[in-house]
Parts: sequence; structure tokens; C-alpha cells
Amino acid sequence: MKTLLLLLLLLTLPLQAQELRIVHVGGYKAVSTEEVFEIYKRASWYFSQVNIGFRMKYVPIDYNPCIYKHTINSRQSELSCLSSLTTTRRRRAVTYWLTPPFITVDQAGGPQTGWIGGIALLCGNVATGNAIERQLYQGQEGPSRIDHSATILAHEVLHNFCATHQDSAPNLLHSAANLYTEQYLGRLPVLRVTRRQVQRSFVRSRRG
Repeated sequence: MKTLLLLLLLLTLPLQAQELRIVHVGGYKAVSTEEVFEIYKRASWYFSQVNIGFRMKYVPIDYNPCIYKHTINSRQSELSCLSSLTTTRRRRAVTYWLTPPFITVDQAGGPQTGWIGGIALLCGNVATGNAIERQLYQGQEGPSRIDHSATILAHEVLHNFCATHQDSAPNLLHSAANLYTEQYLGRLPVLRVTRRQVQRSFVRSRRG
């Protein structure tokens, strides 16, 4: 009964995580400092939909300490490496490593293509995702990808709060959410089940 009352209260009052630390990793095709703050601003709309208010801390670093694992096929290894370097004394602090895009080429010296995605520790405190200013496909720059970078940030951070993939319809926690970012103008739906999962994670953290 006490758990139910607390959950109902959390559904109506804004929650406050201790901190969201965004580690801005420099490198080839990395976004600028201003773009990091714009990405966070756009991701904040999603956080408001699940009733979370963060205190964002910006931490810039010049290079990726796990650069040799920074490939499109080794995201899990990169996350494990970054997790081993993440320390925090705050109870509900989340660290998001915002890295440059993965770059691939069709052949040596050929045109470059940039890829962005993310991965997180479910119910953990570490996530990582790529960001890029503009689409890069076979050497040609295209439309802005700031909204897409924000979708990735919000999607992965909500995994840290125990939100799981929901693939029944386009929404923020769809496993391919970025495919729908343009269609929804950077504001994908946040399903009720996702809201409940996040709220329950707060209940558990307060009780634990």
C-alpha cells in the first residue's frame, strides 16, 4: 500500500535525479560544446514526459579513453570499457558518454559514412551514444542530426532507469527509435508503460 501511494505521488510530482553527467568526448566529427547543450535541451523534453528533472553536469575530454573499442561492431566492449572508468559517489547519478560518430568507408581511401547509435546498462548508471551535427553518407553531408542525437541520449538514459524496448509502435523506447525521429519532428511518443517503468525504478531506489 505504501509503495502504491508513493508511486501515485511520483506520477504527479517532478522527480530529481542527483545528476546527469554528460562526458563530451572529442574526436573526428565530434559535435561542438554548443551542440551538446542543444542536444541535451531537446532530450529534456523526453525527460519531462517521464517526470524527471536532471541537474546536468558538462564534462569535456579531448579524446576517447576507449578509442580502440570505438567501432560500430564493438559497442558492448566500448560500454564495458567506459563503465570501468566511470566513478560516482552520488546515489542516482547517471553518466552519459557522448562520443563522435562511427565512421566507415566502403574501401580504403573511399568516401566516409557516419553512424550513430547508443547502448546502456539497463537499470545501471552508465550509457553511451554517438552524436553528429549533420548526416554523413558516402562523403556527402545531409540534414541536421541534432534531433537524432537527442533521441539517442534520451533513449539510453531511460534504459538506465529500467525502461525496456517497446516495439509495438513508434515511440522513444522502440529499438529503432531513430528511424522515426524525423516523422515525429524530434518528439516521439513516450508510452505509458515506459513512464511506469521509470517511476518504479525511482520507488526502488528510494526504498533501497
